[in-house]
Amino acid sequence: MSSLKHRLSLHYSVIITIAVILLELLLAYSIKHVHFRTQERVLLERVSMMANGYQQVTTADSTLSGEQFLLNSFDASEGDMVEVLDLQGNILLSSSEDPLKLRPAEVDWQPTLPGETSAWQSTNAQTGQRVLTVAAPLFQGDQLVGILRYTRSLEPAYYITNTIIAYAVIMGLFVILLAPGLCYPLSQRFLAPIDDLTLAAEKLANGERDVLAPIHRDLEIDRLAKALNNMSEQVDRTEKTQNEFISSISHELRTPLTSIKGWGETLVSGGLEDKEEGMLGLDIILKETDRMIGLVEDLLDFSHLQAGRISLNREAVSINQIVGEVHDLLSIKAAKKSIGLAMELGGSLPEISGDGNRLKQVLLNLLDNSLKFTPIDGLITIRTSRQGDWIEVAVIDTGTGIAAKDMPYILGKFVKGDNRAAGSGIGLSIANEIVTLHGGELLLESEEGKGTTAVVRLPITEVEDTTSETQE
Repeated sequence: MSSLKHRLSLHYSVIITIAVILLELLLAYSIKHVHFRTQERVLLERVSMMANGYQQVTTADSTLSGEQFLLNSFDASEGDMVEVLDLQGNILLSSSEDPLKLRPAEVDWQPTLPGETSAWQSTNAQTGQRVLTVAAPLFQGDQLVGILRYTRSLEPAYYITNTIIAYAVIMGLFVILLAPGLCYPLSQRFLAPIDDLTLAAEKLANGERDVLAPIHRDLEIDRLAKALNNMSEQVDRTEKTQNEFISSISHELRTPLTSIKGWGETLVSGGLEDKEEGMLGLDIILKETDRMIGLVEDLLDFSHLQAGRISLNREAVSINQIVGEVHDLLSIKAAKKSIGLAMELGGSLPEISGDGNRLKQVLLNLLDNSLKFTPIDGLITIRTSRQGDWIEVAVIDTGTGIAAKDMPYILGKFVKGDNRAAGSGIGLSIANEIVTLHGGELLLESEEGKGTTAVVRLPITEVEDTTSETQE
Protein backbone atom coordinates (compact mmCIF):
# COMPACT_ATOMS: atom_id res chain seq x y z
CA MET A 1 0.00 0.00 0.00
CA SER A 2 2.95 2.31 0.61
CA SER A 3 4.02 1.95 -3.03
CA LEU A 4 0.45 2.73 -4.03
CA LYS A 5 0.60 5.93 -2.00
CA HIS A 6 3.83 6.93 -3.74
CA ARG A 7 2.36 6.16 -7.17
CA LEU A 8 -0.80 8.09 -6.42
CA SER A 9 1.24 11.01 -5.09
CA LEU A 10 3.37 10.93 -8.26
CA HIS A 11 0.26 10.91 -10.45
CA TYR A 12 -1.16 13.89 -8.60
CA SER A 13 2.17 15.72 -8.96
CA VAL A 14 2.31 15.06 -12.70
CA ILE A 15 -1.27 16.26 -13.15
CA ILE A 16 -0.54 19.43 -11.18
CA THR A 17 2.66 20.05 -13.15
CA ILE A 18 0.91 19.67 -16.51
CA ALA A 19 -1.94 21.89 -15.36
CA VAL A 20 0.48 24.60 -14.16
CA ILE A 21 2.45 24.52 -17.43
CA LEU A 22 -0.71 24.79 -19.53
CA LEU A 23 -1.98 27.66 -17.37
CA GLU A 24 1.40 29.43 -17.66
CA LEU A 25 1.35 29.14 -21.46
CA LEU A 26 -2.22 30.37 -21.62
CA LEU A 27 -1.44 33.24 -19.27
CA ALA A 28 1.64 34.29 -21.28
CA TYR A 29 -0.27 34.23 -24.54
CA SER A 30 -3.22 36.11 -23.07
CA ILE A 31 -1.08 38.82 -21.49
CA LYS A 32 0.94 39.49 -24.64
CA HIS A 33 -2.02 39.28 -26.97
CA VAL A 34 -4.21 41.60 -24.91
CA HIS A 35 -1.44 44.09 -24.14
CA PHE A 36 -0.12 44.45 -27.69
CA ARG A 37 -3.58 44.50 -29.22
CA THR A 38 -4.45 47.32 -26.82
CA GLN A 39 -1.31 49.24 -27.87
CA GLU A 40 -2.17 48.79 -31.54
CA ARG A 41 -5.78 49.89 -31.07
CA VAL A 42 -4.70 53.03 -29.18
CA LEU A 43 -2.24 54.03 -31.92
CA LEU A 44 -4.75 53.34 -34.69
CA GLU A 45 -7.30 55.62 -33.02
CA ARG A 46 -4.68 58.32 -32.45
CA VAL A 47 -3.41 58.26 -36.03
CA SER A 48 -6.95 58.34 -37.43
CA MET A 49 -7.75 61.42 -35.32
CA MET A 50 -4.56 63.16 -36.44
CA ALA A 51 -5.23 62.34 -40.11
CA ASN A 52 -8.82 63.65 -39.86
CA GLY A 53 -7.60 66.81 -38.15
CA TYR A 54 -4.99 67.33 -40.90
CA GLN A 55 -7.72 67.08 -43.54
CA GLN A 56 -9.91 69.63 -41.78
CA VAL A 57 -7.07 72.09 -41.25
CA THR A 58 -5.84 71.91 -44.84
CA THR A 59 -9.36 72.20 -46.25
CA ALA A 60 -10.46 75.16 -44.10
CA ASP A 61 -9.19 78.70 -44.38
CA SER A 62 -6.61 78.56 -41.59
CA THR A 63 -3.29 80.22 -40.89
CA LEU A 64 -2.07 76.91 -39.41
CA SER A 65 -0.42 74.53 -41.88
CA GLY A 66 -1.18 70.80 -41.86
CA GLU A 67 2.39 69.93 -40.79
CA GLN A 68 2.22 72.38 -37.88
CA PHE A 69 -1.12 70.84 -36.80
CA LEU A 70 0.39 67.33 -36.78
CA LEU A 71 3.37 68.41 -34.69
CA ASN A 72 1.20 70.38 -32.29
CA SER A 73 -1.23 67.46 -31.75
CA PHE A 74 1.65 65.04 -31.12
CA ASP A 75 2.70 64.33 -27.47
CA ALA A 76 6.48 63.93 -27.58
CA SER A 77 6.64 63.04 -23.87
CA GLU A 78 5.53 59.46 -24.64
CA GLY A 79 8.71 58.82 -26.66
CA ASP A 80 6.81 58.11 -29.86
CA MET A 81 7.76 59.39 -33.32
CA VAL A 82 5.56 60.95 -36.04
CA GLU A 83 6.67 61.14 -39.66
CA VAL A 84 5.04 62.55 -42.81
CA LEU A 85 5.90 60.86 -46.10
CA ASP A 86 5.09 61.87 -49.66
CA LEU A 87 3.51 59.43 -52.09
CA GLN A 88 6.97 58.19 -53.17
CA GLY A 89 7.93 57.33 -49.58
CA ASN A 90 10.27 60.27 -49.00
CA ILE A 91 10.23 61.62 -45.42
CA LEU A 92 9.03 65.20 -45.42
CA LEU A 93 8.71 65.76 -41.70
CA SER A 94 9.81 63.95 -38.51
CA SER A 95 9.14 64.73 -34.85
CA SER A 96 12.42 63.11 -33.74
CA GLU A 97 15.87 64.63 -33.94
CA ASP A 98 17.28 61.12 -34.50
CA PRO A 99 14.52 59.31 -36.44
CA LEU A 100 16.71 56.30 -37.15
CA LYS A 101 16.38 55.16 -33.51
CA LEU A 102 12.69 54.29 -33.97
CA ARG A 103 12.35 53.93 -37.72
CA PRO A 104 11.06 50.49 -38.71
CA ALA A 105 13.39 48.12 -40.53
CA GLU A 106 11.16 48.13 -43.59
CA VAL A 107 9.29 51.29 -44.62
CA ASP A 108 6.03 49.50 -45.40
CA TRP A 109 3.79 52.34 -46.43
CA GLN A 110 2.42 50.97 -49.72
CA PRO A 111 -0.83 49.51 -48.20
CA THR A 112 -1.73 53.06 -47.11
CA LEU A 113 -1.80 54.47 -50.64
CA PRO A 114 -5.33 53.23 -51.45
CA GLY A 115 -6.50 55.17 -48.44
CA GLU A 116 -6.37 52.42 -45.80
CA THR A 117 -4.83 52.53 -42.32
CA SER A 118 -2.31 49.76 -41.55
CA ALA A 119 -0.27 48.57 -38.57
CA TRP A 120 2.75 46.26 -38.18
CA GLN A 121 5.57 45.28 -35.83
CA SER A 122 9.25 45.20 -36.76
CA THR A 123 12.76 45.54 -35.33
CA ASN A 124 14.85 48.71 -35.67
CA ALA A 125 18.03 47.96 -37.61
CA GLN A 126 20.16 50.48 -35.69
CA THR A 127 19.13 49.85 -32.07
CA GLY A 128 17.61 46.36 -32.32
CA GLN A 129 14.53 47.44 -30.40
CA ARG A 130 11.09 46.21 -31.35
CA VAL A 131 8.67 48.85 -32.57
CA LEU A 132 4.99 49.16 -33.50
CA THR A 133 4.21 51.29 -36.56
CA VAL A 134 0.83 52.61 -37.70
CA ALA A 135 0.32 54.44 -41.00
CA ALA A 136 -2.68 56.47 -42.22
CA PRO A 137 -3.36 58.38 -45.45
CA LEU A 138 -3.37 62.22 -45.48
CA PHE A 139 -5.96 63.98 -47.64
CA GLN A 140 -6.45 67.55 -48.78
CA GLY A 141 -10.09 67.51 -49.62
CA ASP A 142 -10.55 64.36 -51.62
CA GLN A 143 -6.96 64.22 -52.87
CA LEU A 144 -4.37 61.86 -51.30
CA VAL A 145 -1.26 63.95 -50.66
CA GLY A 146 0.85 61.92 -48.23
CA ILE A 147 1.25 59.31 -45.51
CA LEU A 148 1.23 59.81 -41.75
CA ARG A 149 3.40 57.25 -39.95
CA TYR A 150 3.30 56.85 -36.17
CA THR A 151 5.97 54.67 -34.48
CA ARG A 152 6.22 53.55 -30.85
CA SER A 153 8.87 51.45 -29.11
CA LEU A 154 7.53 48.16 -27.77
CA GLU A 155 10.42 47.57 -25.36
CA PRO A 156 8.53 49.00 -22.33
CA ALA A 157 5.53 46.82 -23.18
CA TYR A 158 7.75 43.75 -23.52
CA TYR A 159 9.41 44.58 -20.22
CA ILE A 160 6.04 44.80 -18.42
CA THR A 161 4.63 41.61 -19.96
CA ASN A 162 7.88 39.66 -19.47
CA THR A 163 8.00 40.77 -15.83
CA ILE A 164 4.43 39.59 -15.21
CA ILE A 165 5.13 36.29 -16.97
CA ALA A 166 8.36 35.84 -14.98
CA TYR A 167 6.50 36.29 -11.70
CA ALA A 168 3.86 33.84 -12.91
CA VAL A 169 6.55 31.29 -13.85
CA ILE A 170 8.17 31.65 -10.44
CA MET A 171 4.82 31.06 -8.75
CA GLY A 172 4.21 28.08 -11.05
CA LEU A 173 7.58 26.54 -10.19
CA PHE A 174 6.85 27.11 -6.54
CA VAL A 175 3.55 25.24 -6.90
CA ILE A 176 5.24 22.40 -8.82
CA LEU A 177 7.93 22.06 -6.16
CA LEU A 178 5.32 21.99 -3.42
CA ALA A 179 3.12 19.48 -5.29
CA PRO A 180 4.84 16.28 -4.03
CA GLY A 181 4.72 17.50 -0.44
CA LEU A 182 1.05 18.38 -0.76
CA CYS A 183 0.03 15.31 -2.75
CA TYR A 184 1.54 12.67 -0.45
CA PRO A 185 -0.56 13.65 2.60
CA LEU A 186 -3.55 14.00 0.29
CA SER A 187 -3.06 10.50 -1.14
CA GLN A 188 -2.49 9.17 2.38
CA ARG A 189 -5.77 10.77 3.47
CA PHE A 190 -7.65 8.97 0.70
CA LEU A 191 -5.81 5.67 0.97
CA ALA A 192 -5.83 5.33 4.76
CA PRO A 193 -9.54 4.33 4.79
CA ILE A 194 -8.80 1.86 1.98
CA ASP A 195 -6.02 0.39 4.14
CA ASP A 196 -8.53 -0.06 6.96
CA LEU A 197 -11.07 -1.68 4.62
CA THR A 198 -8.43 -3.99 3.14
CA LEU A 199 -7.30 -5.08 6.61
CA ALA A 200 -10.91 -5.71 7.68
CA ALA A 201 -11.59 -7.71 4.50
CA GLU A 202 -8.45 -9.82 5.04
CA LYS A 203 -9.53 -10.58 8.61
CA LEU A 204 -12.97 -11.61 7.38
CA ALA A 205 -11.36 -13.85 4.75
CA ASN A 206 -9.25 -15.47 7.47
CA GLY A 207 -12.34 -16.41 9.44
CA GLU A 208 -12.43 -13.59 11.99
CA ARG A 209 -16.01 -12.53 12.53
CA ASP A 210 -15.95 -9.70 15.08
CA VAL A 211 -14.42 -7.30 12.57
CA LEU A 212 -15.70 -3.79 11.92
CA ALA A 213 -14.07 -1.26 9.60
CA PRO A 214 -13.68 2.25 11.06
CA ILE A 215 -16.10 4.83 9.67
CA HIS A 216 -14.57 8.01 8.19
CA ARG A 217 -17.44 10.44 8.42
CA ASP A 218 -16.02 13.04 6.03
CA LEU A 219 -15.36 10.70 3.11
CA GLU A 220 -17.56 9.03 0.49
CA ILE A 221 -15.73 5.78 1.31
CA ASP A 222 -17.84 5.81 4.49
CA ARG A 223 -20.56 4.07 2.44
CA LEU A 224 -18.16 1.27 1.50
CA ALA A 225 -17.09 0.85 5.12
CA LYS A 226 -20.73 0.63 6.22
CA ALA A 227 -21.42 -1.92 3.47
CA LEU A 228 -18.45 -4.02 4.61
CA ASN A 229 -19.58 -3.85 8.23
CA ASN A 230 -23.09 -4.83 7.20
CA MET A 231 -21.68 -7.73 5.19
CA SER A 232 -19.65 -8.81 8.23
CA GLU A 233 -22.77 -8.75 10.39
CA GLN A 234 -24.74 -10.68 7.77
CA VAL A 235 -21.98 -13.29 7.45
CA ASP A 236 -21.86 -13.65 11.22
CA ARG A 237 -25.64 -13.98 11.41
CA THR A 238 -25.73 -16.47 8.52
CA GLU A 239 -23.01 -18.59 10.11
CA LYS A 240 -24.84 -18.52 13.43
CA THR A 241 -28.18 -19.49 11.86
CA GLN A 242 -26.50 -22.25 9.85
CA ASN A 243 -24.99 -23.68 13.03
CA GLU A 244 -28.40 -23.51 14.69
CA PHE A 245 -29.91 -25.19 11.62
CA ILE A 246 -27.38 -28.04 11.74
CA SER A 247 -28.01 -28.50 15.46
CA SER A 248 -31.79 -28.37 14.95
CA ILE A 249 -31.89 -30.76 11.99
CA SER A 250 -29.57 -33.17 13.80
CA HIS A 251 -31.95 -33.18 16.77
CA GLU A 252 -34.98 -33.55 14.49
CA LEU A 253 -33.38 -36.57 12.78
CA ARG A 254 -32.03 -38.14 15.95
CA THR A 255 -35.38 -38.10 17.79
CA PRO A 256 -37.34 -40.27 15.30
CA LEU A 257 -34.34 -42.51 14.75
CA THR A 258 -34.11 -43.10 18.49
CA SER A 259 -37.82 -43.98 18.63
CA ILE A 260 -37.57 -46.26 15.61
CA LYS A 261 -34.50 -48.02 16.99
CA GLY A 262 -36.02 -48.37 20.45
CA TRP A 263 -39.26 -49.88 19.23
CA GLY A 264 -37.41 -52.03 16.70
CA GLU A 265 -35.30 -53.52 19.50
CA THR A 266 -38.45 -54.03 21.61
CA LEU A 267 -40.24 -55.85 18.79
CA VAL A 268 -37.20 -57.98 17.97
CA SER A 269 -36.73 -58.96 21.60
CA GLY A 270 -40.26 -60.37 21.89
CA GLY A 271 -42.59 -57.42 21.68
CA LEU A 272 -44.57 -59.13 18.91
CA GLU A 273 -46.02 -61.59 21.49
CA ASP A 274 -48.08 -58.73 22.89
CA LYS A 275 -50.18 -57.81 19.87
CA GLU A 276 -51.42 -54.52 21.29
CA GLU A 277 -47.93 -53.39 22.24
CA GLY A 278 -46.61 -54.54 18.87
CA MET A 279 -49.23 -52.53 16.99
CA LEU A 280 -48.43 -49.47 19.10
CA GLY A 281 -44.74 -49.84 18.27
CA LEU A 282 -45.41 -50.26 14.57
CA ASP A 283 -47.68 -47.21 14.59
CA ILE A 284 -44.98 -45.11 16.26
CA ILE A 285 -42.38 -46.39 13.79
CA LEU A 286 -44.65 -45.41 10.85
CA LYS A 287 -45.29 -41.92 12.28
CA GLU A 288 -41.61 -41.28 12.97
CA THR A 289 -40.75 -42.54 9.50
CA ASP A 290 -43.27 -40.13 7.97
CA ARG A 291 -41.73 -37.39 10.07
CA MET A 292 -38.26 -38.22 8.74
CA ILE A 293 -39.57 -38.35 5.18
CA GLY A 294 -41.00 -34.84 5.66
CA LEU A 295 -37.62 -33.60 6.90
CA VAL A 296 -35.80 -35.22 3.99
CA GLU A 297 -38.27 -33.69 1.52
CA ASP A 298 -37.64 -30.29 3.08
CA LEU A 299 -33.90 -30.82 2.68
CA LEU A 300 -34.35 -31.85 -0.96
CA ASP A 301 -36.46 -28.77 -1.64
CA PHE A 302 -33.86 -26.71 0.15
CA SER A 303 -31.09 -28.09 -2.06
CA HIS A 304 -33.17 -27.03 -5.10
CA LEU A 305 -33.61 -23.63 -3.48
CA GLN A 306 -29.86 -23.31 -2.97
CA ALA A 307 -29.33 -24.19 -6.63
CA GLY A 308 -31.91 -21.55 -7.62
CA ARG A 309 -34.27 -24.14 -9.09
CA ILE A 310 -37.68 -25.37 -7.98
CA SER A 311 -39.89 -27.11 -10.54
CA LEU A 312 -43.49 -26.10 -11.13
CA ASN A 313 -46.02 -28.29 -12.95
CA ARG A 314 -48.57 -25.71 -13.97
CA GLU A 315 -52.23 -26.49 -14.50
CA ALA A 316 -55.62 -24.94 -13.80
CA VAL A 317 -56.09 -24.90 -10.03
CA SER A 318 -58.83 -23.74 -7.70
CA ILE A 319 -57.53 -21.97 -4.61
CA ASN A 320 -60.71 -22.68 -2.65
CA GLN A 321 -60.39 -26.39 -3.41
CA ILE A 322 -56.74 -26.46 -2.27
CA VAL A 323 -57.64 -24.62 0.94
CA GLY A 324 -60.48 -27.09 1.58
CA GLU A 325 -58.13 -30.07 1.18
CA VAL A 326 -55.54 -28.52 3.51
CA HIS A 327 -58.26 -27.78 6.07
CA ASP A 328 -59.44 -31.40 5.99
CA LEU A 329 -55.86 -32.70 6.38
CA LEU A 330 -55.12 -30.62 9.48
CA SER A 331 -58.51 -30.38 11.17
CA ILE A 332 -57.95 -33.57 13.18
CA LYS A 333 -54.50 -32.44 14.26
CA ALA A 334 -55.92 -29.07 15.32
CA ALA A 335 -58.72 -30.75 17.24
CA LYS A 336 -56.26 -32.96 19.15
CA LYS A 337 -54.47 -29.77 20.25
CA SER A 338 -57.78 -28.11 21.18
CA ILE A 339 -57.19 -25.40 18.57
CA GLY A 340 -60.02 -24.06 16.43
CA LEU A 341 -59.49 -24.22 12.66
CA ALA A 342 -61.94 -22.02 10.75
CA MET A 343 -62.28 -21.57 7.00
CA GLU A 344 -63.75 -18.52 5.24
CA LEU A 345 -63.84 -18.98 1.45
CA GLY A 346 -64.43 -16.12 -0.93
CA GLY A 347 -67.10 -16.76 -3.53
CA SER A 348 -66.59 -17.05 -7.31
CA LEU A 349 -62.80 -17.08 -7.25
CA PRO A 350 -61.41 -17.80 -10.73
CA GLU A 351 -59.01 -20.63 -11.42
CA ILE A 352 -55.38 -19.68 -11.87
CA SER A 353 -52.38 -21.23 -13.57
CA GLY A 354 -50.22 -22.84 -10.91
CA ASP A 355 -48.78 -25.96 -9.33
CA GLY A 356 -51.47 -27.32 -7.02
CA ASN A 357 -49.13 -29.58 -5.03
CA ARG A 358 -46.63 -26.78 -4.47
CA LEU A 359 -49.33 -24.35 -3.40
CA LYS A 360 -50.70 -27.00 -1.04
CA GLN A 361 -47.17 -27.37 0.34
CA VAL A 362 -47.07 -23.62 1.03
CA LEU A 363 -50.40 -23.63 2.91
CA LEU A 364 -49.51 -26.78 4.86
CA ASN A 365 -46.30 -25.13 5.95
CA LEU A 366 -48.06 -21.93 7.06
CA LEU A 367 -50.76 -23.84 8.92
CA ASP A 368 -48.25 -26.20 10.50
CA ASN A 369 -46.34 -23.16 11.82
CA SER A 370 -49.55 -21.71 13.21
CA LEU A 371 -50.38 -24.99 14.95
CA LYS A 372 -46.90 -25.08 16.52
CA PHE A 373 -47.13 -21.59 17.96
CA THR A 374 -50.84 -21.31 18.82
CA PRO A 375 -51.72 -22.30 22.41
CA ILE A 376 -54.65 -24.44 23.57
CA ASP A 377 -58.07 -22.88 22.88
CA GLY A 378 -56.49 -20.68 20.24
CA LEU A 379 -57.95 -20.05 16.80
CA ILE A 380 -56.55 -20.33 13.28
CA THR A 381 -58.54 -18.89 10.36
CA ILE A 382 -57.94 -19.54 6.68
CA ARG A 383 -59.52 -16.83 4.53
CA THR A 384 -59.58 -16.50 0.72
CA SER A 385 -60.59 -13.39 -1.23
CA ARG A 386 -60.08 -11.55 -4.48
CA GLN A 387 -58.30 -8.19 -4.43
CA GLY A 388 -58.30 -6.70 -7.93
CA ASP A 389 -56.06 -8.86 -10.13
CA TRP A 390 -54.89 -10.90 -7.15
CA ILE A 391 -56.19 -13.81 -5.12
CA GLU A 392 -55.21 -13.65 -1.44
CA VAL A 393 -55.04 -16.54 1.03
CA ALA A 394 -54.63 -15.36 4.63
CA VAL A 395 -53.67 -17.64 7.51
CA ILE A 396 -54.50 -15.83 10.75
CA ASP A 397 -53.65 -17.25 14.16
CA THR A 398 -53.82 -16.14 17.78
CA GLY A 399 -50.44 -17.62 18.63
CA THR A 400 -47.30 -16.31 20.31
CA GLY A 401 -46.29 -14.15 17.34
CA ILE A 402 -42.85 -13.35 16.01
CA ALA A 403 -40.32 -11.16 17.81
CA ALA A 404 -39.72 -7.80 16.14
CA LYS A 405 -35.98 -8.51 15.90
CA ASP A 406 -36.66 -11.67 13.87
CA MET A 407 -39.17 -10.16 11.42
CA PRO A 408 -36.58 -8.84 8.87
CA TYR A 409 -35.02 -12.31 8.62
CA ILE A 410 -37.96 -14.68 9.15
CA LEU A 411 -38.29 -15.53 5.44
CA GLY A 412 -34.56 -16.22 5.17
CA LYS A 413 -32.86 -19.58 5.17
CA PHE A 414 -32.42 -21.53 8.42
CA VAL A 415 -34.39 -18.97 10.45
CA LYS A 416 -36.93 -20.07 13.06
CA GLY A 417 -39.01 -17.66 15.12
CA ASP A 418 -38.56 -19.84 18.19
CA ASN A 419 -35.49 -22.09 18.22
CA ARG A 420 -37.15 -24.36 20.77
CA ALA A 421 -39.91 -25.33 18.35
CA ALA A 422 -39.68 -28.43 16.21
CA GLY A 423 -38.82 -28.09 12.53
CA SER A 424 -35.90 -27.44 10.23
CA GLY A 425 -36.23 -23.68 9.92
CA ILE A 426 -36.29 -23.73 6.12
CA GLY A 427 -40.02 -24.16 5.53
CA LEU A 428 -40.84 -20.46 5.22
CA SER A 429 -37.95 -19.78 2.85
CA ILE A 430 -39.13 -22.64 0.60
CA ALA A 431 -42.73 -21.37 0.78
CA ASN A 432 -41.59 -17.87 -0.13
CA GLU A 433 -39.62 -19.23 -3.09
CA ILE A 434 -42.62 -21.21 -4.38
CA VAL A 435 -44.92 -18.17 -4.12
CA THR A 436 -42.33 -16.01 -5.89
CA LEU A 437 -42.09 -18.52 -8.74
CA HIS A 438 -45.86 -18.19 -9.16
CA GLY A 439 -45.35 -14.44 -9.62
CA GLY A 440 -46.82 -13.67 -6.21
CA GLU A 441 -45.56 -12.63 -2.80
CA LEU A 442 -45.67 -13.88 0.77
CA LEU A 443 -46.40 -11.19 3.37
CA LEU A 444 -46.06 -11.58 7.13
CA GLU A 445 -47.48 -9.38 9.86
CA SER A 446 -47.00 -10.27 13.49
CA GLU A 447 -47.12 -8.85 16.96
CA GLU A 448 -45.42 -10.74 19.74
CA GLY A 449 -47.97 -12.26 22.09
CA LYS A 450 -50.96 -11.46 19.84
CA GLY A 451 -50.55 -13.69 16.80
CA THR A 452 -49.40 -13.75 13.19
CA THR A 453 -51.03 -13.16 9.81
CA ALA A 454 -49.45 -14.73 6.73
CA VAL A 455 -50.86 -13.60 3.36
CA VAL A 456 -50.17 -15.42 0.09
CA ARG A 457 -50.88 -13.14 -2.89
CA LEU A 458 -51.16 -14.87 -6.28
CA PRO A 459 -51.79 -13.15 -9.60
CA ILE A 460 -54.87 -14.09 -11.61
CA THR A 461 -53.21 -15.25 -14.83
CA GLU A 462 -54.52 -16.93 -17.95
CA VAL A 463 -54.87 -20.67 -17.41
CA GLU A 464 -52.53 -22.71 -19.59
CA ASP A 465 -53.86 -25.92 -21.17
CA THR A 466 -50.49 -27.69 -21.20
CA THR A 467 -48.37 -28.81 -18.30
CA SER A 468 -45.13 -26.87 -18.08
CA GLU A 469 -42.07 -26.78 -15.88
CA THR A 470 -40.84 -23.43 -14.61
CA GLN A 471 -37.34 -22.93 -13.37
CA GLU A 472 -35.87 -19.91 -11.72
